[in-house]
Amino acid sequence: MWVNHRNITLTLLDSLSIMIENCVLFQNDEKSVDYENIDIESADDLFDSDLLVEIYLYGLMSQYHTLLNLSRNPKKNYTYCSGITITPNDKVSVEGIVYHPLIYTSIMLAGNQNALSPKDEKAYYAELNTTPIGQGFQSMYGIGFLEMIAAFHVLEKSCQVGKATIVSIDELKKYITRHTRGINSEKLIEHFSITKTKLQQYISQKEPYIFRVGCNQYRLDIRPIVLLSNGMAYISSAALSKATNIWASYALNGGKPYVGVDMGHGDAVIDGFGKREKELGDQLVDLLYEKLEKHYPDAKFKEKDVKYDRIFGRKQDNYGDYDIVYYAEDELFLIESKYFSDSPTANLAIGDYNKIFKDGRYYEHCRARYDLVELEPERMKSFINATGNIKVHYLFVSSKPLEIEFQDEDKIVTFLSVANFDRYIDGKLEYEDGSVLRPTHEI
Repeated sequence: MWVNHRNITLTLLDSLSIMIENCVLFQNDEKSVDYENIDIESADDLFDSDLLVEIYLYGLMSQYHTLLNLSRNPKKNYTYCSGITITPNDKVSVEGIVYHPLIYTSIMLAGNQNALSPKDEKAYYAELNTTPIGQGFQSMYGIGFLEMIAAFHVLEKSCQVGKATIVSIDELKKYITRHTRGINSEKLIEHFSITKTKLQQYISQKEPYIFRVGCNQYRLDIRPIVLLSNGMAYISSAALSKATNIWASYALNGGKPYVGVDMGHGDAVIDGFGKREKELGDQLVDLLYEKLEKHYPDAKFKEKDVKYDRIFGRKQDNYGDYDIVYYAEDELFLIESKYFSDSPTANLAIGDYNKIFKDGRYYEHCRARYDLVELEPERMKSFINATGNIKVHYLFVSSKPLEIEFQDEDKIVTFLSVANFDRYIDGKLEYEDGSVLRPTHEI
């Protein structure tokens, strides 16, 4: 029940944003409308249940339209969704045909569960302008990250709770200048607004509207100021609050706030968030290492970031490094650790699986390193000073729960997340029949 309500709420929020974007595309450009004197009623007075249902269904179809289109390109994307079922009389009327394996963690858990949150979030945010994220903002937009958040807050307070406001663009600039400390209103409005012109690049090639949710560089979720073609600006407290929370979440949890640009290709903002994600990846390795130390304080060998050639000598192919090599008692834990930012939209979710399973990505490299151990076990045992037979855990550990089979096809690699890692090493992760899930390979 909770999961359904959460999904419905998220879908409604996304669909409202995308509906507003399409309204901007098809807006009435007549300048005879007296926008300044429009009495915008409260959200409660405007509530229309039939319209809300239509908006929900529109958002749901937009999500699955994206999911299905991406899945139909197997050369580029992981095939996550094979089709769509429509059952009007069910509580969930539209669903993707998606295989859901047993993942041995609660489906109530979503995202990174604050596993790597800073100990002092206030202090972290206070210093954001000096980080690669803040420097990226200053470089790209001529305005700091914290100044953007402050301006959104000021504009949100200018709207009555639950209401929207339409003002002239000139008046909006004056208001920002008057109520903030040195924030460049021109740059703020230029870079954090959506317009008909900015949105036209996102129109579908097949239909004359926008359907992609939560991924375009210019979208209401992160650019909450709507500039109309007649010189007026539309702002709402809800859109400003949502944009503040989304930007703050990206700053804390990493990830790409928009798609279509990769790190190192001239977008300083994407580069900044990418560096944050790299930091979180390093912190994840440290966290898993600390968990092993807590469980096995008397390790015979323990090390992070171990280059393959230290163990096996130089090979023709570069096998990279083992994130963690930890040998205690008669067990060897080899861990490939990967941080994944939260993925609230279809294209970002598929992106997670692309990172793991597409050619040349995480799983392929991880599996190749583990195959080396199977091919040359004595070299690994010599490296960690092990004698006799030992049990090896070949682990791939993600920062958040992912819908992946517990093991790969030939039962070599075991897929875990931070959410169930402690239970795994404690021997408390169980099959449906109550037997312990702790597969090892003897070398």
